[in-house]
Amino acid sequence: MCIRCIYCNSKKDITISDIIPYSMTSAKFTNKNVCKLHNNLTNSAFENKFSNLFRYFRSQLGYVDRRNGEAIKFKADIYANDELVLQNCSMSSLRDFFETKIAGDGDGNYHLVNVKPEFTKLINPHIFYRVNINWVELFLSEIAQKTIAKIAYEFHCYNNDIKQKEARYDNIVNFILNHNDSNPVEIIDDVVFDEITKSSFSYVEGAHGLFEYAQNGKRYVVCSLFGAVWYRVEISDEFESNYDEKMYLFLLDGTSENMKTQLSEWRVQLMVVLGQYKRIYFSIL
Repeated sequence: MCIRCIYCNSKKDITISDIIPYSMTSAKFTNKNVCKLHNNLTNSAFENKFSNLFRYFRSQLGYVDRRNGEAIKFKADIYANDELVLQNCSMSSLRDFFETKIAGDGDGNYHLVNVKPEFTKLINPHIFYRVNINWVELFLSEIAQKTIAKIAYEFHCYNNDIKQKEARYDNIVNFILNHNDSNPVEIIDDVVFDEITKSSFSYVEGAHGLFEYAQNGKRYVVCSLFGAVWYRVEISDEFESNYDEKMYLFLLDGTSENMKTQLSEWRVQLMVVLGQYKRIYFSIL
């Protein structure tokens, strides 16, 4: 079958798409089934913005800039002796602002040397930074929801060898491309689900998880980034229920694991949970 774009059915300029943004994994998980136009569109519309929201976390995990190999920079406020001295600075560490050299004056007082003017007169300085994190923006914003929907849809196409856009995907594709407001993304809020994913699957804390399953004639993908929030995304309502489920974990070191064996053992209990859990629908923030 000729490969067409899974967003528009174009045969022109088919490119490789990152199923999970590379900047979020430092691992290549890709598929060649998206045209150049829609690859660029999703990147500029929300994926790049979403990755930028996680700059601080990516920096602390040791990820580097894909373009130049340098440390990831993030925004922070710099304090000295509890006083704000620099606000909303771009940094990768405090070394970006001064050399951590301290000179004594002979009277028991110590000063920073070779530093920016804001720090030169400080005595016995305590230097630290604070990062302002908006958790709602990170996990519940429009940018987050569209990124999650795209990850789920492209993961489904990868799993099922989908090589073109089909009518049964109209709802999720239109949501991703901002053509409608029918949101296929919801949050899973269930203690039992947490226990199954973290204990039964030997879930690695902080890993990204992706899991596809069929239930009541519908196809879903459950996914999480860093294990902070688990989402369920409705892919289509025109699928057979007989499906060989797969679960993948993408670890912080860039490796991945297929959790199929553990998933098979706990399938019945997991299906019950996913059929009965407390659904949280949310509007675009």
